[in-house]
Amino acid sequence: MTTPTKNYGLTKPDVGGSENEWGGLLNGDLDEIDALLGGDSPINGINIESGTIDGSTIEGTIDGVVLGPDNEISGKVGTLTGDDSSTISGCDITAKKLGVQESITEAQHYLSTADETVNPTNGTMQYHPGIDPAQKFTISLLTGQAVTLAFYWADANNPPAITWNVPAGTAIQWVGGGSPDVNQGINIVQFWCMNFGAGPVVCGAYTGVVS
Repeated sequence: MTTPTKNYGLTKPDVGGSENEWGGLLNGDLDEIDALLGGDSPINGINIESGTIDGSTIEGTIDGVVLGPDNEISGKVGTLTGDDSSTISGCDITAKKLGVQESITEAQHYLSTADETVNPTNGTMQYHPGIDPAQKFTISLLTGQAVTLAFYWADANNPPAITWNVPAGTAIQWVGGGSPDVNQGINIVQFWCMNFGAGPVVCGAYTGVVS
C-alpha cells in the first residue's frame, strides 16, 4: 500500500510491497520534484532561513516578512502595503515619480532652550515660543535640506540681537540683503542649503510676521 507525503502528495512506495511499481512511482515523484524546482508547479509554504535568491522575479504576496539591518532587497518591488502602524525608516529612496494619495505629514519641532540648533532631522517645521535679546540660532543644514523656522518676539520697542550661526565650512547668505529685522509677533524665516560650487551655503529668506 502506498502513502503520500505531507505537503506535495508525492508517492512513497511501500517497503516490502508495491512490487513492480517502484520504478513508475519514483519516476512520477521525480517529475513532480522537477516541476517544483523548475517553476512549472508552485512551491507553497516555503521557509527560507538563509541563502540568496539571485536573478529571479518573485511575483505575488509575501506575508509576515521582517527585514533586519543586514538584509537587502535589490531589483524592483511592485507594491508595499501595510496597516496604519507600518513604518519604513532609515531608507534612501530614489524614484522617478512619487505619488501621494493623501498628504505628507511632517513633524513640527518645538525649540525650548536659550540657544538652539535648528536641525531638520527634528522636523522641517520648527517653532520657538519666545526669544531673548541675545538669542543665538545655529542653522545646521546639509546640502539639499530645508527648514522653516517660526519664533515669537513680544517687545516691539526692543528688537532682539539674534546671532545666526552656521557650522564651520558653511557660509550663510540672506536673500535681499542682511539678516532679518525682527518684528513683534510670530516671525517666519525660511532656510535652505545649496552648493554653488564652492561649498555648502545656507540661504535665508525672511518672510515676515504672521498676521
